[in-house]
Amino acid sequence: DAPAMPAWAPAPATATASPEAARLLAKLEAAMAAIEAGGYRARMINEVRGIRSELTAEVRFGRRLDPPVGLFLRPAVATMRAASGETMLASFDGAVLRHQVPARREVHEIRFDPGGGFPMMDMIEAMIPGLCVPGVFMDRVRIELGEPVRIGDRMCPSLRGRLQEQVDMGGDETMGIDLTQIVVIDPDTNLPLRFESRFSVEGWIRWTAFWTS
Repeated sequence: DAPAMPAWAPAPATATASPEAARLLAKLEAAMAAIEAGGYRARMINEVRGIRSELTAEVRFGRRLDPPVGLFLRPAVATMRAASGETMLASFDGAVLRHQVPARREVHEIRFDPGGGFPMMDMIEAMIPGLCVPGVFMDRVRIELGEPVRIGDRMCPSLRGRLQEQVDMGGDETMGIDLTQIVVIDPDTNLPLRFESRFSVEGWIRWTAFWTS
């Protein structure tokens, strides 16, 4: 059997950014903190033990929690559609994440722990890219300036985060983790225009999620 997935608690990673990236990240975080509400379109591709699935989502989010917990963790609702055509609904009220499959009359609930966030596996199971991430980048990611990206007639700056490590599973067994996150930023508003996350655990899972504003 594949090894158990470690429960990662996502967290802002400003302290691990290079000086140039930290200045741009600070502008992004300030813009995200000031926004009242918004939304985005997302797409997520999973491959778990060779089984591939895909879904798209329309997400709307409201004001930050009081007291605030990160930049992206806000009350939100999402309508998701799987490649098969099945529709799923999700909502987060600041305490509980609810994931519903109306056709199967299923409702799943995941309670948020302010001290630990959501376990990574629960985030993947709920399949709501971006809803449950307290910060733009996960903890321990090293953030650098990325290549500028042309969107329309503008060149937009980007930030790139990368994490590669071996997790000790006990004895002589280790598990390789590879994570890349890229955010493209609006040069006028400092808000994110695009976000992409690629995550894999050696021999177990590959996960790609990206959204556009």
